[in-house]
Amino acid sequence: MQNHLGEVESNCTSLQIRRKLERIELLRLLLFAGLTSFFICFPYSAFSQPPDPLIQKLDSHYYYPSQLGLRSLAARITWLQKDLTASPQKLISHPEVLFSWNIESDVRIFEVDPRRKGLDENRKEEIENFFQNYREVILPRSLGQTLSGYKFIRSQKSPSLITVEYQSLHKQDEVQKYILEIDTKFWRLFKINIQKKSPPYRATSKFKYIKKEGQWLVSETLARFEMGKDSYSEKTSYTYQKTMKFWLPSKINQVFKKGDDVLHNYQFLINDHLIK
Repeated sequence: MQNHLGEVESNCTSLQIRRKLERIELLRLLLFAGLTSFFICFPYSAFSQPPDPLIQKLDSHYYYPSQLGLRSLAARITWLQKDLTASPQKLISHPEVLFSWNIESDVRIFEVDPRRKGLDENRKEEIENFFQNYREVILPRSLGQTLSGYKFIRSQKSPSLITVEYQSLHKQDEVQKYILEIDTKFWRLFKINIQKKSPPYRATSKFKYIKKEGQWLVSETLARFEMGKDSYSEKTSYTYQKTMKFWLPSKINQVFKKGDDVLHNYQFLINDHLIK
């Protein structure tokens, strides 16, 4: 591990590199918020709709630690970023972040490690807001929970696929519609389309899976969307490890592209899990 991290630079030594990375990060924040991977971006509404039997059945095939006895979780996240301006490319280390959750509040909290001294408060706030986009990656909510504020509109069936649409009940919601394509052979999501109020107005995500304890865990997502004449994609892959009796993410790789050009390449290492 030490040899691997030997390449990591603890801070950006070049102001030019730092500014360029910050511009890339800003672009990533603007585009990422409210879209991409299903488990990352779904908003959670306190408004409750009657349970949808179709979604309940789909949920029963997914692996949710919070429904298998997990009551609280804490972890340390190391955020590494490839310096795309350097040759050969090196890894830049951002401040570590602490994650915490408990079943009573069901709130996912990210906090820059308080042992990190001398960090600008604006930068600290920026990092913690950035990680809010990953709250469903560390510990996903069920589909039933995340669709509780949306109304079933219609469905369409084929031999091995059901397409269902859910519409927001509130005009102010950023995401107005979800269209889910459900693989009924394996009972898992094949694809999801979202429609938003602001650009990008539409985004599509496809999924790959692994099976743990007889249930599905997402192993890869591929999101695509367009802004103006430009096409963007974001590929995220997940590695899991078993801690006590729960399968939890231990490593996340993410590559964000504009056409064929890589805009960012992130790696998140999730360690020091504390479980109750």
